Amino acid sequence: MKNRVVLAVVLTLTLLFFTSCGASTNSEKSGDKPSSNPTENVDDKKEDGDCSGWSNVSSAVGNSNLNHETSKDESKPADNKAGFTFEGKKIENIKASTDFNQNGLDDYTDFVNGARKDARIHPKYDGKYIGKNNGYPSSSVGVCTDVVWRAFREAGYSVRSMVNADIKKNPKRYPMVKKPSHNIDFRRVKTLRPFWQAYCKSLEIEYKNPSEWQPGDIVIFNPNDYHIGMLSDKRNKLGFPYVFHNQGQFEREEDFLPNITVSGHFRFEADKIPAEVLKAWQNNEAGEGNN
Repeated sequence: MKNRVVLAVVLTLTLLFFTSCGASTNSEKSGDKPSSNPTENVDDKKEDGDCSGWSNVSSAVGNSNLNHETSKDESKPADNKAGFTFEGKKIENIKASTDFNQNGLDDYTDFVNGARKDARIHPKYDGKYIGKNNGYPSSSVGVCTDVVWRAFREAGYSVRSMVNADIKKNPKRYPMVKKPSHNIDFRRVKTLRPFWQAYCKSLEIEYKNPSEWQPGDIVIFNPNDYHIGMLSDKRNKLGFPYVFHNQGQFEREEDFLPNITVSGHFRFEADKIPAEVLKAWQNNEAGEGNN
């Protein structure tokens, strides 16, 4: 009898554990599990969007790196009226030389505005596959990769169209894509990385100089390219920008740097990218109600 009671307790605890770790099963479904091959990906067209395994990674590597807790003094953006300095030089937030959608704002300002809009909407974390609306989720849901295409949309770019066209033209650049799917490839971190590497300016990942980290920059995080975000125009007291990202956390514009390892840091400079690569956002591209 005693053994049966112990067994029942163990089974109950096990059930509770797996019930609370829904991201684990979603991670395995979406192909976002640790791998010795950084380009590994599943090729089933109906797989989920990226970052669904991020909660598992967070617990695996420790909260000190991924869930950065700041003191009360550090939790708010520092007053930037006087400007930040690094080694005696003022840190300036740069502007893009292009205004792709000709709205009077440079691309990087548009990127930040688009990412901030997404942060304020606070989409529910959900990376399920979308079989309609060109693969776009509604504005009320999303994952880390959705922050990026929504930021680019604000500047008039379609990340989906650019990535899908490049996969078709340069398939060897995307060995992780076994069967291209226009509805999901643009929502995977590991599929986005080759595109950024091919067409963006690659920047430091060691946190040596805060002025190298600028609003609108795209940042991919370790381990194993599990997460992606975009840098804000707000800076913390060390001079590093806040990060727009979605891992289901409360604050979507978060003081995240430099207490997390970065595997990629890119800047989209449209004037240095071949014109045929740039694709404009089309009216109603995301379907009715999703724009």
